[in-house]
Amino acid sequence: MAGGRGKAAQAKRGSTAEASQPELVSGGDRDLLVLEVVGGPCCPSTIAVTANSSRVGRLKTCQIPLKEDSVSEKHACVSWDAIDRSWRVVDLGSSNGTSLNGIHLPEGRERPLSDGDELRFGPATIVRVHIRPSPPCKFTMRDVLRQQQQWRLCRLEEEAATKEQQMRQDVATLKARLA
Repeated sequence: MAGGRGKAAQAKRGSTAEASQPELVSGGDRDLLVLEVVGGPCCPSTIAVTANSSRVGRLKTCQIPLKEDSVSEKHACVSWDAIDRSWRVVDLGSSNGTSLNGIHLPEGRERPLSDGDELRFGPATIVRVHIRPSPPCKFTMRDVLRQQQQWRLCRLEEEAATKEQQMRQDVATLKARLA
């Protein structure tokens, strides 16, 4: 009977080989996005998008600056959608429009991006989209849990030391009152 429960537990967890494989923790909260300018006055250039939301435009304040006359000051925006786990693009009301794989994007309508997509900002600037999954970090779930336990232990030790110090002060105060 005990053997049956062991087999049932093993079936729930998966095979022994699967259970012994360390579960790697995801490396980042989003996929890596790189925009490669392949046509237009800004060509060639490559931009690694590091923020969850980045404006494309002519202004210096844009995270993805494209110094080209047909690109609006605030032309478009690329952003990470954490719910769908995808990169998206939206035209911000640009003068010369934004297209994705040759299809014009209506102002304010987000569209998902895929690896290999071609974006056009205005008539001249062509950008190739490169999306790579976030690499797993080299920590296993066991490492993460061990680290969390160590942090909890440190907090408990700090709390105990603080309480001990407070008690010593209280005893000293009481002794001074009784003297």
